[in-house]
Amino acid sequence: MTIAEQIKRSLDTITDWTSSWEIANFGVCFNKAPLTVFNDVITKYADTGDWLGVACTARMAELSKFKSAIIDEKLQAFLTNVGMFTSAKFPKNVPTDTETPFHVKYFVVLNGYRWAKELDYEKEKWDINSGYQGFKSFRRAQTTPFYACNIDTSAVKTLYGGTWDSVASLASIWLNFYRQGVTEALDLAEDEWFYFLDKYWKYDHFKYAPENEDYQMRAESVFKQFMKVFLSDLTLPFFTRITADVERRFLVEGWGSPQWGGKNVVVTHYPNLIEERLDATLGTYGLLHMLYRLFEERHKNTLKQMLSGEKPPKASEALLNSSLFDTASNRFRNTPTGSPSDIDTCWGCATLFLTAIQPDTGCLAVPITAEGFEEWDHAFFNSNHFGFNYDARQIKIPAYAGKLKLNFGTQVAEAKIPYDGIWLLTFSSDWNSIVEQMKVSDLDAEYLFPPKKLSTVEALTITLTTMLAAFPIWFLGKEVVRKVKGAT
Repeated sequence: MTIAEQIKRSLDTITDWTSSWEIANFGVCFNKAPLTVFNDVITKYADTGDWLGVACTARMAELSKFKSAIIDEKLQAFLTNVGMFTSAKFPKNVPTDTETPFHVKYFVVLNGYRWAKELDYEKEKWDINSGYQGFKSFRRAQTTPFYACNIDTSAVKTLYGGTWDSVASLASIWLNFYRQGVTEALDLAEDEWFYFLDKYWKYDHFKYAPENEDYQMRAESVFKQFMKVFLSDLTLPFFTRITADVERRFLVEGWGSPQWGGKNVVVTHYPNLIEERLDATLGTYGLLHMLYRLFEERHKNTLKQMLSGEKPPKASEALLNSSLFDTASNRFRNTPTGSPSDIDTCWGCATLFLTAIQPDTGCLAVPITAEGFEEWDHAFFNSNHFGFNYDARQIKIPAYAGKLKLNFGTQVAEAKIPYDGIWLLTFSSDWNSIVEQMKVSDLDAEYLFPPKKLSTVEALTITLTTMLAAFPIWFLGKEVVRKVKGAT
């Protein structure tokens, strides 16, 4: 069975595309639901008082370039009903956790400050300066990163001295404030990066936590959040440690690299506990495509060999032969012991889609998304960038110029992309060749472009901070960077 046929068969098992904001998004991507499905989903969340769900749906609709009066109406309800801490105008996002009702991973609710301005509604309640100052004071009082907190009572929850995804989410919180006009918040995002470098880097990869050195999932989420910080300040040093980690984690030994765990899909908590995870596998292929242009040539070749099957197993076959796919039902499960579900099946189809695309002289231009959606953030796979229409034999992809190899049929089809952009490709009836290609739009979000030519001051910054790498970066390297940058 071809990848195109398998995606269709799996998608056909899903009958309700309105059950969650994430399923609705995949429904639009896979031509199973119209954009107006976001109206139905956000209404369901609002009717049940699930304000985090309302925020996720509204933000996903924004990424999909969809606006409506219904979404604005439900956002107004969100702005009115979200609870705030008493010590600062900072929102609670998990009110059922009465001890620590703000969880750092769910920072999508901080868009409320922007929505209040745009809708001219509840602006006094959503006072961004009060929220920023309150959370800044709270964070500075903590010695380790945390995953949940209560800024009124000073209660926090943390694991293993602070997990790497907690540090990344804290950086994203500051970046969110910065991009809404709080200029000094960028410094705090940078602080989290330097703390991460100092406490989590181990030779050739980042640790899960200071007290837990296992390879762990969530590389996609962690690194994309820090990449956004780098995009906001291109003079920050040590970006290459992200690519070094990804190469070590996924590519240095092909399928024998540690994060595959001998299972040929991404595993959690290697090597002490081997459990296959579909959510991490989808995120990983998005990350590998995203970083492809920055890899060393030997690692680029390894990825191409894994996707093509030249270095067996072929990535798509590895997924379909894993415990995460149920052949009897054509559906996917997130873990070997879980039951197949609609959202898992969406994740599986998106993963198959990504494994069918092989970079060559060109590659995918995967947007860097870090939105603070619930547990997993697969927002890079949105209908503005990706699409699959089996009946029309079309796919939509964001791509950098060059040749791509597409394996949706029984043979590899080649697409020659003349310009960077988002492209609609139409296949022959057997999916073995491209019969038409059309540029839909320019790349319009945040992507990894080739490194810019550094100014003399920027080059000096990186040189100095590299020399200081042997010292505690958190205390020294950060200050040198700021002083040198200040010289401009």
